[in-house]
Amino acid sequence: MAASDGQINCSKPTVEKEKLILALYAVFSATSILFYVTAIALIVKSRAYRRLLHRLTLYLAIGGILRSLAFVLQVLPVDIEQADNNTVTVRKGWEGVCVFAGFMIQYTGLIQAFTVLWICFYLFRMVLFQKKSEKICREVIGLVAAYLVPHLFTWEPFITNSYGLLGTRCWIVDKDCNSNFDLAFTYEMALNIVPIFSLMLIGLVLIVIA
Repeated sequence: MAASDGQINCSKPTVEKEKLILALYAVFSATSILFYVTAIALIVKSRAYRRLLHRLTLYLAIGGILRSLAFVLQVLPVDIEQADNNTVTVRKGWEGVCVFAGFMIQYTGLIQAFTVLWICFYLFRMVLFQKKSEKICREVIGLVAAYLVPHLFTWEPFITNSYGLLGTRCWIVDKDCNSNFDLAFTYEMALNIVPIFSLMLIGLVLIVIA
């Protein structure tokens, strides 16, 4: 049940599987980063950021880049320089990086969710009150909040020392490996999947109502 170097790995994935996952993460992350960077470059070069719509697109692109980089970081600490049939472990000396990667994948996912929610609420307010422009200070406050509020959902795994290697990626570790309703599953539902999808759903409802 336990892998070497004190790393708990309940599903016992192999290095061969990790190489495939690493390749997929690299391809999709590189592709998404390329599109995000292209969008940012076009907005900046054309100075389209002077218009609200393009600034909002810029914020989404920045959040998307952070998320894509987090996906890459999530699998980089895994040691693939061993036999393909070996159990996946973290590279020696990379335990801290794995903890940080687990935090970042959690944090960036919530950033995207709160950014989408903020933008939807922002547009909803503009449409509802027929405002063609908003004060830049409100825009800044909303953006700062989108990056700060997620910290309310990312601190607890540090307290319980739960960030680490989970299967083939660094995220929130299941320390017991005894049921589907383990700590990792609870965190995934309560702090990741539910907030992200519920916030995006709320944002969609606001847009539809507007």
